[in-house]
Amino acid sequence: TDPQSRWQLLAQKGQLEKKQGHIEQALKDYGEAFEDAETLRKDFPKTDDQGMPWFSSKVEPIYLERLELLVDRAEASEQKSQQRDFLNEAIFTLESINRSALEDFLGHSCGVPERRKS
Repeated sequence: TDPQSRWQLLAQKGQLEKKQGHIEQALKDYGEAFEDAETLRKDFPKTDDQGMPWFSSKVEPIYLERLELLVDRAEASEQKSQQRDFLNEAIFTLESINRSALEDFLGHSCGVPERRKS
């Protein structure tokens, strides 16, 4: 599968897993889709068929679903370290959405450093 199709398939799988109540698997699928989309970001079209920013119309909804699941998992967790991990991922997801919106507005990459792997 080409990378463009892979992230979309993972996002669809995450949506299906979420609907079926398989939250851990949905988070895993959304996480992989997120990583792929971040890697492909520069290759995405600038606009969709209606002239809307492509990222906002196609990718951002997936990021928002991931964000929602991460916050829900943090709230449900009783372990502080696990809560922190989920919230850190949620914050990074939100920062990615904001960076992408700014890049769409400016029409170019903001030069924001990529995420450091821990």
